[in-house]
Amino acid sequence: MSSGDAVDEAMLDPPTLSAPSFWRAHRSIGSLAAALSAVSVGSVLSVGSFGSVASVGSVLSFGSAGSICSAFSVGCVGGILQNCASASAANTSAPPATVFVGSDDHHLYAIDALTGAPKWNFTTGDSVESGPTVTGDGSTVFVASDDNHLYAVDALTGASKWKFDTNPEEMLFRTPAVTGDGRTVFITAGPNLYAVDALAGTQKWKFTADDTLYSSPAVAPDGSTVFVDLYAIDTSNGAPQWKIAVIDPNDFTYNGIALSADGSTVFVGANLLGLGLQEPGLGPDYRLYAIDTSTRASKWNFPTGSPVWAPTVTTDGGTVFVGSDDGHLYAIDTSTGAQKWKFATNGQVFGAPAISGDGSTVFVGSGGYDFHLYAVDTSTGTLKWKFATGSSILSSPAISGDGSTVFVGSDDFHLYAIDTSTGTQKWKFATGGSVGSSPALLE
Repeated sequence: MSSGDAVDEAMLDPPTLSAPSFWRAHRSIGSLAAALSAVSVGSVLSVGSFGSVASVGSVLSFGSAGSICSAFSVGCVGGILQNCASASAANTSAPPATVFVGSDDHHLYAIDALTGAPKWNFTTGDSVESGPTVTGDGSTVFVASDDNHLYAVDALTGASKWKFDTNPEEMLFRTPAVTGDGRTVFITAGPNLYAVDALAGTQKWKFTADDTLYSSPAVAPDGSTVFVDLYAIDTSNGAPQWKIAVIDPNDFTYNGIALSADGSTVFVGANLLGLGLQEPGLGPDYRLYAIDTSTRASKWNFPTGSPVWAPTVTTDGGTVFVGSDDGHLYAIDTSTGAQKWKFATNGQVFGAPAISGDGSTVFVGSGGYDFHLYAVDTSTGTLKWKFATGSSILSSPAISGDGSTVFVGSDDFHLYAIDTSTGTQKWKFATGGSVGSSPALLE
């Protein structure tokens, strides 16, 4: 038994929960691919359905003077990288680090990242399956709820700033994305992608696709384009720039989109019963595609044995990690599409993987009846440790800025803080519902 397997009795006796359904698996992967206007450190943008930008361990965002911002959101496929409007040289008045996460009990929680003590909670009208997104200046948290609203919440006090109403029939599973300048927030709902004024909460534009949009939006590094499912949309006016043609339109993406740091490649999973147009007749697709954003051509595609979820790219751009319903985490060469290794779990891998700041470890949760968070060596694909929760993990992990702690939610109603080196529990925070939402950090 690994160090992380030693859990208390309460953790082994969770509330009675059913196996995760297809729709619940679409909720929070999702920390989103966030927007960046200028990141010079090879930052990786990854959007996992379950609502989050793939966390890259120690994530730095820079202001115009190159000063490091203390505010950023991480959650992979739980976090976002943002340019800071301003960065204080001395953050002596800054509050302790905060982790934000949603729950099926209709709340968004703000929790002290060091102690696990509650700071505040915000009530919505239904489950919060979306991962939250924090603005670059740390002032606002955006989160979507199944009550068909996108909320802007004061990150310090938990007070409502505004709420944006979508079509009553459009449940919001996905994580919002924010532009690097913090002026526009994007959210998908049903077949629509909404661009919302981040300050006023009013609609700027709406793009309507041919069918339901399954992915969280991902904003290109230069801020000009937002990617969602098979579409590339102009962020200024909502006009479609192009649609990926090498993937059958009958496929959908399972909320899995990641962008390379330079924006030259988008990685997207294709699923369901459509046929990959490059190789027709294969039956279900279940492939991860690498698409050139300039030529719109497929660079390569990688087959898995089952539906593909949310990819995450390393900071050096050499490897993309992605989980599948076939129970494996895959490491794939971004240049060739060749498999480097695969790691077997005992359940579906729903969430976007999170990569440690030094690039040595990838963290991923497992669903079905596995219940574990895994720490895997990025070079060899060997297990470092595993940590047992009390139920399925649909949440994407998020890593603290100093790399010492990984946060992940579980369907056992808890958010966990786990030591990244040893796999031991630091604390757990109890909510009143399943935590499929991917956490986001403000530090």
